[in-house]
Amino acid sequence: MGGADQMTAALFALAGTLIGVIGSTMADIIREKRDLRRRNQDELRSICSDLTSQLGRIRRCLFMLQSDPKNEDLWRLVDSAHTEARALYERLLITSELTATQEAARHVTDSAFSMMRARRAQSDDYQAHREEFGEWLEKLYVSVRRELGLRSPTNIYTQSLYNRLDPQSGLPSDNHQGQPIESNPSNASRIAEV
Repeated sequence: MGGADQMTAALFALAGTLIGVIGSTMADIIREKRDLRRRNQDELRSICSDLTSQLGRIRRCLFMLQSDPKNEDLWRLVDSAHTEARALYERLLITSELTATQEAARHVTDSAFSMMRARRAQSDDYQAHREEFGEWLEKLYVSVRRELGLRSPTNIYTQSLYNRLDPQSGLPSDNHQGQPIESNPSNASRIAEV
């Protein structure tokens, strides 16, 4: 075997090694990016779950305060839940990639605060703030679900978002019939905004 043949064989061996190293490195980079995306999605899911839990706590306590507006224990729970919701909103700003998610989280948190002020003042504005709260909460769910890559991000059971008590019977009534958002015509314009 001549010197030229050995040189050619060495070059082919070197090229094979380089291709192997580059291929392995690229596979590691792709795997690392996928793992990072999965961790970010898990973090977003956790933050949003915690945020909506605190918002739900505010909503439930405010409902109970309707019949007992001077209950300081409930007011402390509301204030604590709102403080936690605001902190979670700040975490969401760091984690969420979509401006729509960040905007919806901000508005639903602000709406919760407006509901708190209206309930404390025993104002008639409470119901309007409650409606705004439900609308922004719905937008938050859609945006987060879209960011998480769910196949049907707008397919949300909305009865719990808009459920109100009928003052005559005390039983839940639902003006949105608990339909998924995309099948509920009254929600079409709100979905387009998200």
